[in-house]
Amino acid sequence: MADIENRSRDFWREAKRLRCKCGGISSVVDGMTVSEDIADKFASKYKELYTSVTYDVDEMQGIRCSLSQSCISDTMSSPMVCVEDVLSAIRHLKPDKSDGNFQLHSLSKCM
Repeated sequence: MADIENRSRDFWREAKRLRCKCGGISSVVDGMTVSEDIADKFASKYKELYTSVTYDVDEMQGIRCSLSQSCISDTMSSPMVCVEDVLSAIRHLKPDKSDGNFQLHSLSKCM
């Protein structure tokens, strides 16, 4: 009960510390120790998984054609984006998030 009333502890910091405990990075995967070999092993397993689901080639081609036509017609009609749409989207961003690519960040709520 004393721990619950201890206001000097930061619950979220402690939860993050517990969650971030990860083991070391393994230097051996399936008997391989060279990073390129390990990467190739992961790539081959991913390819095996990715291609393990069967599909109808004609149906897939139909979907591709449909998507291509949709993209072409969407660019021809030039949908308009107004300032209100952009501002609304910005207001719905979570604070302190990054795009992970161009190093763009949303602002903190307290700013």
